[in-house]
Amino acid sequence: MSLTTHIIVMGVSGCGKTTLGAALAAHLDWPFFDADDFHPPANVEKMKAGEPLTDADRAPWLERLNHLLQTHPHAVLACSALKEKYRQVLTASLSSARFAHPHGAFDIIASRIEARSQATGHYMPVSLLQSQFDTLEMCAQAVMVDIALPRHARTELVLQTLTPFQAINWNANWLMPYKAVGMGLAKAIASGSPVHAALNEALDSNPDIDCPVRFVPQEESQGAGAYESFIWQTQTVPTRDNLHDFFNGLVWLHFPKIKARLNELQAAAIEAAGVTQHRGKLRDALTLFDENAAFLIESKPEPVLLQAIQDKAWQHVFIDEREAWRDAQLIIFGHALLEKLVSPRKAMTAHVFCPPAPLHVMDDADIDRKVASMLAPEHLATKPYAPLPVMGVPDWCLENEQAAFYDDAAVFRSPLNSQS
Repeated sequence: MSLTTHIIVMGVSGCGKTTLGAALAAHLDWPFFDADDFHPPANVEKMKAGEPLTDADRAPWLERLNHLLQTHPHAVLACSALKEKYRQVLTASLSSARFAHPHGAFDIIASRIEARSQATGHYMPVSLLQSQFDTLEMCAQAVMVDIALPRHARTELVLQTLTPFQAINWNANWLMPYKAVGMGLAKAIASGSPVHAALNEALDSNPDIDCPVRFVPQEESQGAGAYESFIWQTQTVPTRDNLHDFFNGLVWLHFPKIKARLNELQAAAIEAAGVTQHRGKLRDALTLFDENAAFLIESKPEPVLLQAIQDKAWQHVFIDEREAWRDAQLIIFGHALLEKLVSPRKAMTAHVFCPPAPLHVMDDADIDRKVASMLAPEHLATKPYAPLPVMGVPDWCLENEQAAFYDDAAVFRSPLNSQS
């Protein structure tokens, strides 16, 4: 698995390399370097005088930066890196350096340089900007970052693309059930462990985890037929090195009985009907459960919140009954939804499982046993789910502290304009 070891934020002067690079380094807890600080005095004087640097001027500077990066196992560097041959010098002997490229219109960047010069006295004059645009050779492998995006969105885009396992916010409320095991797993993977190996190591080092499967590289299932049947027959889960399969494995570790029951039902359905173009109601419902389900645990004898969610009575769910959420818990089970929530958006929706009997306060092991026992084909084929925009859950995002957050009818849809 090739994990990013160094990030080089490239682009013309004034495109926001330093701002983005510093933000990335702060999030990753990596050292940050600004290439401008390493120019020899002669280069600085040329730029102050409005003279473009030549390749000969840049050569010792680029070599110095490469040596700097080689002395740090992880680092973020802000550097123009305008030509491919410059980028080759910068990344020589580095195991996995990646580029991010903030880009924007000439006029916008020129105005930024003017403002920076007035505010800080930076030596780069706006008169050299055109020469940088003329010199710039696009990097096909770079993450392109539109400078019109908000600052946090620029940072998030690069993190999600280049360092996905480091981008996980383990303090997010929806990750609390998984944090104890998940943080260590993500750290091991970010350090170079394949996802399947990290999951197996977690199994071996946590005897309390009663999981019936092991994890294997995706390649071991090639040509073996249906994914669900392979798991059922071999008791191994094919696993790729990505966030989707990471969260799938993490849910297996945390809710093994539910996952095993879902797999049993999928395998039985495939055995009965074969692999067809249309999976049928049961397999569709099983897949939806596996990828997007959530469990709502309430303390009251009657499931007040769940009923209001089923009625799409959002005012009642999130405002009138706001205090009820203090004693309730929403657990995200679906691994696809957990992956999406690494980069949360207001419209993200879970399918809350509507069980044949209410789920009351219990520990996760009890939830695993009880929900697994409720997974009957007849009930699941009815698609017993209630859509819930999860960013509306109190304390799951700061914005929902304002009642106006729930006025967005495109997200919090009424029964008349929604589709189940």
